[in-house]
Amino acid sequence: MKNPLSKLAYCSNPDMHPKSNFLLNRATPDGSMARVRFELKNAKFPFYNPNILPYPAGSEYPYFGLVRTKSKSKSMYHHELAYCDLKWAETAVIGHTVLECAEPGMQLDFGEEWTSPDGSCVKHSFLALAQGQTDPRLFFSALGEPLMIFGTNGHHNCLGQFIVDLRVLVPGFDKKMHLSKVPIRYPRLTEIPRVDLEELEKNWFLMYDPLDSNKEYVHYDYLNRDFSPLINDSSLTTSRSSSRSIVDNLLVDYSESTKSANDIHQATNSLLVTLCDFPCIPTIHNTVLIEIVHLKLMHSLTLYYRRYVVVMNATAPFEILGRTENLMYAGTSLTEMVYTVSMVWDKDNFAGHEPWNEKIHGGQEIWFALKTNRAATNSMSADSLMDSSNLYHGWLNDMVLINFGIKDSDSGCIHVRARELLDCIRLAD
Repeated sequence: MKNPLSKLAYCSNPDMHPKSNFLLNRATPDGSMARVRFELKNAKFPFYNPNILPYPAGSEYPYFGLVRTKSKSKSMYHHELAYCDLKWAETAVIGHTVLECAEPGMQLDFGEEWTSPDGSCVKHSFLALAQGQTDPRLFFSALGEPLMIFGTNGHHNCLGQFIVDLRVLVPGFDKKMHLSKVPIRYPRLTEIPRVDLEELEKNWFLMYDPLDSNKEYVHYDYLNRDFSPLINDSSLTTSRSSSRSIVDNLLVDYSESTKSANDIHQATNSLLVTLCDFPCIPTIHNTVLIEIVHLKLMHSLTLYYRRYVVVMNATAPFEILGRTENLMYAGTSLTEMVYTVSMVWDKDNFAGHEPWNEKIHGGQEIWFALKTNRAATNSMSADSLMDSSNLYHGWLNDMVLINFGIKDSDSGCIHVRARELLDCIRLAD
């Protein structure tokens, strides 16, 4: 079968540098990234690593935002998450575009906290204490659920990964998002399983197989790829395979004398994208999964990242098809640590086309199993499911909102078309 990326395996911009994808922001007048300016009463520590979800068209505010912060009790830091509704604004002095809180933010209340099991925190024993919530990832599932994966003290290891539906944590969020017909499958903090847990686990993300009733998989690692179905019973199977050289070859073999090191670091959630403009019909042959991965670079105590989109088959076992070159966000500095956190389709705030209508646009092969099987399984009407799956799936001419932290002290975001994000694809061997 012909690789679905074959039509994208070239640079549409003749001035594109062969080693980077330079991304301009379509939401700002000068094309530079927009800062995310957060406000919380009596806050003493910076906010960073923003997760932004768009509200439906016609909402009072365009976005919901969640950031990471911390507090200090005596000599211990406690990690916390805070949220607010976001609106567009401009800085008073220079006139830069920013997203800022419409009203002062609120801290998420998770209720109970716990310590890690005795003896599970070997490398850093202090992590066994109640750490709070770290490294949040907000995303829409293929069912349209607003989910959050985050890290906290594990039940079976030192620090683990948990999943929860944001609608049970944020008052009124269900109504604001118009998701009353979408079931809540994760009403409480649910620890995500894994065979052979590491002492510290972080930055997992979910993938959905649209031709297998949208079955969920957890993606753990890229090097020696490791993923498994997300299930709620005691059985767990893990698929492992060596990662393709298209990801491996990002690593540099540093000698010990250089004091430098590098690693592949998972970053964002996944999105489903059809490799043509709306309203071309999505099929298994033209639709792929994408996710942003980091090349984590360190010299002595200096840390920074390079960013790449990895492109995978839309169905299990999610074979890697290719990747982009280094993503460079306009307005960020090469001397700053810029960490990509999440990405989401932003179709309502930057509408490029009308919603899908099967009577006008035809059938959708890739969603056939989703409509017939998943809808029945979750007591949803097929039409409701198609509407909510639109939050996970998009086309090349749809807008993607990318959110990133800056030096663990600031936050930013950038809007790009999926076509621009996926320019200059390098195909796997």
